[in-house]
Parts: sequence; structure tokens; C-alpha cells
Amino acid sequence: YTEAYTAKARQQALLDIVTTTQALLRISQQREQALTLANNNSPKAKAIKAQAASGNAAILTAATRLNPSLMSDNGVAENTYRLGVEQVFELGVNHQNRIAVAKAQQTVLLSTIALQLLALRTETRKAYTEAYTAKARQQALLDIVTTTQALLRISQQREQAGDIALLDVLQTDI
Repeated sequence: YTEAYTAKARQQALLDIVTTTQALLRISQQREQALTLANNNSPKAKAIKAQAASGNAAILTAATRLNPSLMSDNGVAENTYRLGVEQVFELGVNHQNRIAVAKAQQTVLLSTIALQLLALRTETRKAYTEAYTAKARQQALLDIVTTTQALLRISQQREQAGDIALLDVLQTDI
């Protein structure tokens, strides 16, 4: 009774491993599909791609000229009241330098985005590889269970026929 219970417990443990592996494999998809889905639908990928807009906004901000402002000069003691428009004109190449710096920052940002997307692709590829390995491991375990059960069945038949001793059957069971 104890030997039969132990054999059933071992078989149940193997079947539990196989069932868990099957559940993990149902989640996985083909590699390219998984990579495409991660690149298109992943919140992380969307957040990474959204950063590019901030670089464009920085260029637009750098390219804008300062707005004119309303100027008022009231002198009570002199009894003068002046009202006018004031405009700041940048001297030299300050404006072009601001734009160049913003474009350089955008180039750095786009490079960073590309690296982050490659890292996401690497993570996805690693997850797919782990799922593929689990599937291969599951198939190997299923083959081991099938072969062991067939060997046990043959050993029991040979023991019943008197060809081998009970000890050989128990060794096969273990």
C-alpha cells in the first residue's frame, strides 16, 4: 500500500509540474508577435515614445521670439504719463544657439528612446526564450513520465509472469 501511494504521489507531483508548465506556456506567443505586441501595446513603450514630443516642444519653445509687452512710464512729479509697447531684440546668435541646443537635446533624447525600446525588445525576447525553454522542459517531462509508466507496466507484467523479481519492479517504480 505504501509503495503504491508513493508511486502515485510521485506521478501527481510530475503531473503538477506539467500542469504548471502548461499554464505558463498558454500565456506565451510566437516570438515576433510578442515583440510586436510589446512594441505597439506596452504602456512602457508608449511612455518611452511619448518622450519624443517633449523634444519637439523644446525646439519650438527655443525658436519663439519674446512677446512684446506693454510699457508704462508715469511720472507724478513731472506730470508725465507715457504708454508704449516694448520689444526685446536679441543680439548676436543667441536665438540660433538656443535652437541648436534644443536640437542637440532632442537628438540625445531620441537616442535614449531608441536604447530604451531596444531594452524593452531584449526583455521581451528573454521572456519568450524562457517560455520556449519551459515548453521544451514540459515536453521532456512528459516524455519521461510516459517512458517511466511504460517501463513500470512492462516490469509489472514481467514480474507477474515470473521473469523478474519484485525488487526489479520496485526499482523501476522508484
